[in-house]
Amino acid sequence: MSLLDAQFSRQQMNHFVSKSDWSAASLTRKLTPLFNQMTQAASRTQPKRNAAGKILYTTDYKPTGLIFDESGWAKKGQQSVGVARQYCGRTGKVDNCQIGVFSALSRRHHAVLNNVRLFMGNEWTGQPDRMRKVGVPETIINREHRTKGMLATEMLIESYDAGVQFDFVAGDSVYGGSPDLLQALLERDIDFVLNVGNQRRIWLANPNHRMSNPPNSGQPGRPSTRAYPRKPGISMQQYFQAENPAQWQRIQIRKGTKQWITVRIKRVAIWTRILNKTYQLQLLLTQRSGEGIKCAMTNISPARASLKTIAYIHAQRFFVEQAFRDAKQTLGMAEYQIRKWTAWHHHMALVLLAQLLYALFLQTLQGEKLAGTTVYDLRFLYLHFGFLWIRYMPFIAVSTLLKRVHTRRKAYFDSR
Repeated sequence: MSLLDAQFSRQQMNHFVSKSDWSAASLTRKLTPLFNQMTQAASRTQPKRNAAGKILYTTDYKPTGLIFDESGWAKKGQQSVGVARQYCGRTGKVDNCQIGVFSALSRRHHAVLNNVRLFMGNEWTGQPDRMRKVGVPETIINREHRTKGMLATEMLIESYDAGVQFDFVAGDSVYGGSPDLLQALLERDIDFVLNVGNQRRIWLANPNHRMSNPPNSGQPGRPSTRAYPRKPGISMQQYFQAENPAQWQRIQIRKGTKQWITVRIKRVAIWTRILNKTYQLQLLLTQRSGEGIKCAMTNISPARASLKTIAYIHAQRFFVEQAFRDAKQTLGMAEYQIRKWTAWHHHMALVLLAQLLYALFLQTLQGEKLAGTTVYDLRFLYLHFGFLWIRYMPFIAVSTLLKRVHTRRKAYFDSR
């Protein structure tokens, strides 16, 4: 029996998660100093800055990213909050599921989830009585439908205002296609590397958007309501169809299980429209072996980051997928039987707390040259010794045990 089982009955634990009136949002805000401690401990150097105070992404500095991604949980029935037929990444198809939009902090080879929002589709936002039945707060019921990009924007502003330390923002095309998120980033002058859809309109020279008849101009005729480009634009797909990836620069981005992962990449200056404003950004075209071309936009100029560094930043999303895997396989993220709004957020907040504590323990052990230590290893120690190992087991005993586990794991992968 674990220490947790000895102190709390199942009924008490169910009450704590489902009905207790503590705030999940308040808990995640109070964890901000610990999140900052984790990212600072992972840093080995301080960033250099240019005359404007912007970070120079040199090769010896490993930046911290705030990365947005989503995860789904297949569910039966229609009574659980937010459940609907939508694409579920876990099953790889449109399925009956819940979707959570997460933000994660990633630096070097570490990533931890630090915030979450439950996505509620139109099937829910248009039915206030159904939302009240599962305990959705009135402030959520009375507001307009929020897309995944809008939820990510909320978490960005919350993290920014709370003092969470990060250098750049990244995400897939769901978030790169959100004008609200892009505008929030540009208004706050936050660096970003966001994937975008192939149909996004771009210009390779300044399009000089102008109104043919601006309001209050005194010209006869009906005033213009929008600006039009003076030069024709193209979609990203039209642009990269004329490209030959074999001529792009080839860069190693991270170590795989057996060999380095390489990618072909090209960077080019573009102009694009975001909420009726024109911005000059950088377009990144990347392709891995056997895969199609992916497009991303960034406001990090070539003078501030080499192509190798920007490729490293773009690849940081991989470690967020590892964080999801650890949370689901080891920390019980997907192991819940709850239906209501409060219980779902309580459960996720506790998972985020557990993952943060595990990450801090991992940094301690990896600082003692146990670089192969994983969340699963810490769970192994807990299941065998409870939390007593943290305080009472000598480090040499923990080190010997984990090195034995790492040797067996390495032998297994080498034999495949």
